[in-house]
Amino acid sequence: LPAADGDLAATRQTMINGVELAKHDLETRYGNKINLKIDFQNGCFLNDSVTAVEKFIWDGVSIIGGSFCLFGYIPILPMTEANKIITFNTAANPDITLNLEYAFSINLSVKDEAHALAQFAFHNLGKRNAVFLFMDTPCG
Repeated sequence: LPAADGDLAATRQTMINGVELAKHDLETRYGNKINLKIDFQNGCFLNDSVTAVEKFIWDGVSIIGGSFCLFGYIPILPMTEANKIITFNTAANPDITLNLEYAFSINLSVKDEAHALAQFAFHNLGKRNAVFLFMDTPCG
């Protein structure tokens, strides 16, 4: 991918650096017993992520790591589940991404996070009234 700029450029570069460090560590530790190929694709939007995953399926990729962008992650899940490709992402997850066989996250579910915040507001802050504004899409 070309260099990115904007609000998430630093996050993107941090994630790339982390993946490269992990690859170096694994190759140092396991040598030729492991074959890692890293391919960074833009996957934040439906068309980009679906095109990338179609390529990955063709290439025989077995694990796809995602970012914080659920707009590109959610649409690939039927494809990755059907092809038994492990996926993981870093975002808080709506219910549609939970309890899948091959999809994992390093973050909380949206429902669990909302529950924890409500409990804190009720018990710690003594709040009894709340209004929720939310996105009414598959992402939330």
